[in-house]
Amino acid sequence: MFELPDDAFRNDTIYHQFGMDYESDIFGCGFLNKKGKDCRENNNIYRHYGAVLVLSGKAMQVDDKGRQTDLYPGCLIQRIPEKNQTLEIVSDGSWLEFFICISKSLFYALVTMGLLNEEQSVLYPGLSHTLFDQCTDFLHLMKNTHPGRVTMLLPEALKIILMFHDLHKEHGTNSTDWEIVQKSCKILSEQNSYQYPMHELSNDLGIGYEKFRKLFKQQTGLSPGNYAMQKRMDHAKKYLAEKNKSIKEIAFDLGFSDSYAFSKQFKITVGLSPSDFRRNY
Repeated sequence: MFELPDDAFRNDTIYHQFGMDYESDIFGCGFLNKKGKDCRENNNIYRHYGAVLVLSGKAMQVDDKGRQTDLYPGCLIQRIPEKNQTLEIVSDGSWLEFFICISKSLFYALVTMGLLNEEQSVLYPGLSHTLFDQCTDFLHLMKNTHPGRVTMLLPEALKIILMFHDLHKEHGTNSTDWEIVQKSCKILSEQNSYQYPMHELSNDLGIGYEKFRKLFKQQTGLSPGNYAMQKRMDHAKKYLAEKNKSIKEIAFDLGFSDSYAFSKQFKITVGLSPSDFRRNY
């Protein structure tokens, strides 16, 4: 499952203005960790376009037609200019979003060219480490480019926005798909998940294995097998740090045939041998 780094939960934004109207000619991006009074955006009407990628947390959106949509990590909220939208965020402090906003005129030019869809206020591009890194890198560019040259970053902003739309078309993810992946991630995170064959897991989830494998990788960036192995190594690191068990005992508890096979896999995944990891941590 895609996991955010601890330092991602922050408010870090930047805005520029190109025209005379600050509300409609704005160009900006950033991360927002909303909580408390910021968790409800009631009947907001934006004069610019915003592409808001949900990175963490849950919410419910009501669009201008009164349609309600549950939001979760991997969803993209389209803030369509001049259309009423309400957003109710679960106020547990876990909400994090990345946004890019561009001018209303530029948005409608892209709609006219058939590049953006203004009819669907929520898209499902999914999440991956690569996608998160692109968002982080773009914010870094925006903050470190001279204001007089920031217009040169517009093509990069449009590239990211169009990528969100393309990923939505490619993935076709919906809430049921998300629930399947979340449930499988929980199962695969258990210490004894190695005893659960992937084909059996997909059957129990009511989905064919090939579709399950593709869906899982789209939403997490990893295959189910690689994800399960990564979680096994997380359990191994915990055991090694506690120093209550020998390496041979840890290998046995995690389902490896012997300590050699465990040590080999641990070094591939972590970059250190179990002995070196224990000494260092």
